[in-house]
Formats: sequence, structure tokens, C-alpha cells
Amino acid sequence: MEPIIVCKNIHKYFGEGSTRVNALSGVNLTVNRKETRLLMGPSGSGKTTLLSIIAGILTQDSGECLLSGTDINHLPDQEKTDYRGIHIGFVFQIFNLIPTLTCMENVAIPLLIQKVPLKEALERARIVLNDVGIPDKADSFPNKLSGGQQQRVAIARAIIHAPELIVCDEPTSFLDHNTGIKVMTLLKDLVAKKDLTLIVVTHDPRIIPFADKIDQLEDGKIVS
Repeated sequence: MEPIIVCKNIHKYFGEGSTRVNALSGVNLTVNRKETRLLMGPSGSGKTTLLSIIAGILTQDSGECLLSGTDINHLPDQEKTDYRGIHIGFVFQIFNLIPTLTCMENVAIPLLIQKVPLKEALERARIVLNDVGIPDKADSFPNKLSGGQQQRVAIARAIIHAPELIVCDEPTSFLDHNTGIKVMTLLKDLVAKKDLTLIVVTHDPRIIPFADKIDQLEDGKIVS
């Protein structure tokens, strides 16, 4: 299997002196392409910090984190932003949809940032909304959708630019059981159909069956 993520001896702390908190303490992690990986553990164990470093949102204090061989956390700021915009899609527990835009317009945003013409971006957004099973919601506004439908819009936005990697932070925590399972089934299907790699931070034991592998974190370390 070909690795897409390689983290070597990652350390991350917050604060200084007596208030310093070691969020990650020597984490090593390898994630293969087309894999669905869950990061689990109690609150404060370092899951979201690790996910943020992998996604280039935070920079580690020491160690190395490579995405397809690129250490994005040590790129110049604009190059890092551009790289994330091309190679990574984000799905969060808060859907972060813009309420004044239709679903189709929300989904088109990553393409518009890449300066794809508006007409083409909207056409591609409509296609991706069909891929996630809500083609009839393209012209609706987010407040007219259920939580599960809004999460599908967020997933469509995350995949529209064909990234290598999708990172998800608690994607099912605000969803009921059936909706959460439907969302994870959708994500797993997209991994297979679009050759994605999926990393999910979660407390939700319902989605364990969807994982190819689970990493358990405690006190800033992977313990299993």
C-alpha cells in the first residue's frame, strides 16, 4: 500500500512555562491511500490537534508530517493555503454553510476560490449534489434542509475539487443514529468511487465498523 500521510515524531504544545500543555508527544502515524482511518480517544487526547497538523491548519513544534511527500506545514503561507485548497477537503461537525447562498452556491465555493468560472463551478456543484444524493436541493437554502442534508452539502463541498484527502472532525456528532450511519455510508462509498483517503476524528462508536483502521490516542500519544 502506498502511504499518503506520514507523521514522524510529532510534538505540539500550547502555552509556555508552568501553563505549557503537551498536546502531542512523539506521534508517529502512517495512513495509506484509499484508507478510512478513525482517530479516537477522550477529550484532550490530541485527536483534533493531530488532524489539524495533518490538514495544515496547525504547525507542529517538532517532527515531520508529509502529505504525498510534501511538508505543507513549512511551506510559505500562500503556498500552504493554495496546497490545502487543491489537495484537502474538510468536513466538520458544524456544517459551516453560508445561509445566504443556495446549496449549489455553497458547494461551488472551493472551485470559485480556484478561479473556475462561475457557470462551470455551478454546473459541477449540481453534479456533485447528485453524487451525494440530494440533487433536488441544489436551489434550496441551508435553513430549509435537515441536519443530514446539510451535512451532505458540506461533504459535496469537500469533494468537489477532487482532493486526495478528506479530513472530518466529528462529522456525525450532531446527527441521529440513522442519519449518522447514512452519512458515513456515503463517505465510505465516495472513498471507493473517487479514490479518496478519509481521516475522521470521532467519539462516536456507531461508526467504528466503517474504519479500515483505528488509532486510539491518550495524553497526546497513540496507544493502539
